[in-house]
Amino acid sequence: MLESYLDEYLELLLKRFDPHNSVALFYDVERNKFISCEFGQVVYNPYLYVTPSQVLLFKTKKENMTFMDVTSSFIVELIYPDYNYSKFS
Repeated sequence: MLESYLDEYLELLLKRFDPHNSVALFYDVERNKFISCEFGQVVYNPYLYVTPSQVLLFKTKKENMTFMDVTSSFIVELIYPDYNYSKFS
C-alpha cells in the first residue's frame, strides 16, 4: 500500500520512464548550489531540469525527491545531503 500521494507519483514515474534515463543533482547546502552527480560540476541553472516550485518543495522538505523534468522526457533526482556527511566534510 502506498503511504502518500508522493509514493503514488513516484510509482507512476517509474512506470512511464526508464530509470536509466535520469539526472541526479546533489544539493550543497553551504553554497546553495546543485552539483551534477555525473560530472561533479556545479549546475548554474537547475531550472533547465526542474521548476522553481519543485526546488522550493525540495528545500523545504529537506529530503531526497524525484521529479519529472520540465520537458517531461526524463527523471530528475534531487539529493539532499546527509547530516553526517555535511558535518564532517
